[in-house]
Order: sequence, then structure tokens, then C-alpha cells
Amino acid sequence: MQSCDKTALPSGSELLSKAIEAHGGMDTWQRVEAIAYKKRIVVFEADGTISSDVTQHILYRHQPVFNGKMWWLSDGVMHQVVFDGQQAQSYIDSIPDNTMEGKTAAYNTFMASYVTFAQPFKLVTDKAVLTTEQKIAHKGRSLYRVRVAFPDVEGDNPDEWWYFFDAENHRVAANLVLHNGRYSFIENTAYDTKTPFVFNATRQSSFTDSSLQNPVLRANYQLSDIEVALVDD
Repeated sequence: MQSCDKTALPSGSELLSKAIEAHGGMDTWQRVEAIAYKKRIVVFEADGTISSDVTQHILYRHQPVFNGKMWWLSDGVMHQVVFDGQQAQSYIDSIPDNTMEGKTAAYNTFMASYVTFAQPFKLVTDKAVLTTEQKIAHKGRSLYRVRVAFPDVEGDNPDEWWYFFDAENHRVAANLVLHNGRYSFIENTAYDTKTPFVFNATRQSSFTDSSLQNPVLRANYQLSDIEVALVDD
């Protein structure tokens, strides 16, 4: 990573507005009725060997109320998470986990998946506060590094987030998150443009430091079969 010139930087809100348009526009996003897709997640050990390889099936319904589900097979066991618009429930081979811890974990799993998929639109609905820090060069791309704060997030030690916006095409290029004292850099390496939107098609996650140095590959993500249903005008 190399810092570029520090001339006047665009504001975080300006970069977000351009990113929204580059990814399909807020007007079209508000017309989404449902989205379905497959997500392959390959997780690696520190030595590069594969720890797990799972394909999730995911459905989000935006209207009339936001809800959805996700399911996947792992080691011959069927897992399912269902969100009804208020709370989430997980199932293992159709057996529900009715504990409070299980319901909390199910909610976090579902919402983490949605937040990742719904970039950058969810930054608007979450009323995130964006502060542009610098312009950098990374792997041949010119990127704006933007710190993102979520005012409504509770807890004593919340995650810290940064978004990286491509200075040329205004797409979301990557995220950096500080979680439990460890940085993860998640880079969008390809995009899906088959729907009215530009979605992440492949992503690569690495443990790194705050300057994006010394990366250690953690996971690869691949989205496929993306389907979008829009409400008629």
C-alpha cells in the first residue's frame, strides 16, 4: 500500500453517494422485493490448507417486511437459519435451537451475511457516519480509505470499520475491520453485473495489520446464481 497525494479529499457522504449510483442506485434498491443467491465459503488454515468448504443458499425478502433464510450442508448435517423480521432461529437437521444464545448467534449470522451482501446500500439505512482519511494506491487501484462509524451499535468493544472506494469507478473495493484486536482485510476481486445492480462476485479475506501489510489468507467467497425480483412501478 502506498499513500497518494493529500490534496482535498472528497467527503465520506460524497463517496457514498457515488458508490450507491455505481452499484445500481437507491431508487432501484428500494424496489427490491427479494434476492436469492448461492455463496461458497472456503476457509483456510494458517499454512494454506483448506479448513472448510461450504456452499450456502441465501434468500432475502425486502417486502412487505424484511425477512429471509439461509441453509447449507456441512459434514452431512443440514444447517438452517430463519429470520422472520423480528428474531432469528437456527436449526440443525430440522431440530431448533431455542436457547437465547442460539437465537442471538442465528441473528448475528443472518445479519452479518446481509450486511456483507448489501454494500453499499446498507450504509445509508444504518445511518453510518463516513470520514475520508486518505487516498491510497493498492494493487494498481486508486482507493479512498474511509472510516465508518455506526451510531446505533451498542457494546463496550464494538468492531471498527473502514471502507475502500475505487477512485475511478466508485465501487466498493474492500473493507477493513478490527474485530477482537485483529484486523481483517476483505477485498472484492470481481463483481457480478447480471442484475440491475453491481454485487460482489468474489472476495478474499486476509488477516493483516492496519496498513494492509503482512497478509495471511483466511477465506475466499464466491457468489453465484444471483436472482433479483423488483416491485413493479
